[in-house]
Amino acid sequence: MALRLNGSTSGYVELNAPAEAGSTSLTIPYGVLQTVQDNDNVDSQYNLSAYGTTGNVLEVSITPTFANSKMLIMAHVMGGTDYDIMAARIMKNGSVMDGPNGDATDASNRWRVHSYAHLHGVSIVQQVPLDTVYLETLSGASTSTAITYGVQLINTDNVGRTVYLNRGSDDSDTNVNRARGSSSLIVMEIAP
Repeated sequence: MALRLNGSTSGYVELNAPAEAGSTSLTIPYGVLQTVQDNDNVDSQYNLSAYGTTGNVLEVSITPTFANSKMLIMAHVMGGTDYDIMAARIMKNGSVMDGPNGDATDASNRWRVHSYAHLHGVSIVQQVPLDTVYLETLSGASTSTAITYGVQLINTDNVGRTVYLNRGSDDSDTNVNRARGSSSLIVMEIAP
């Protein structure tokens, strides 16, 4: 039996028996089977209540080729707040993904987040920073039907706050200290 790549970039290996044994072949998956991505470079703001969350600010849908595939979920989110904390979490089909979030032990008053940034300002200066939080995890697909992955931003404060996507709180165009950015969510299906 010979092992060869089937000549395509489809993520499959083809095993062929010798010609005299017949034309039997077996195709098996390998590597990255598919990739989906959502990019956003629009500056947005979300007025959140105390401990409130946005809907999905980034979202993709992917239908796994195999139920036992792994999904590699990678996101970077640029933004800011009108205070000094920025936090984000990964969602799967509308529910918080438990695996990549913080430990629940003794966390009745603390947010269980996937990523968290302290914007380094003090006083009014804290409204200027634009920071990035990174989110990454590997999760089993556990289905061969469509999965929706998303990223939500969180107000971790006990009063209403504004959370910004792709910009800081102070977005004036009069100073080179201000910036705008972009955010993305990438999901890859990895063969079982």
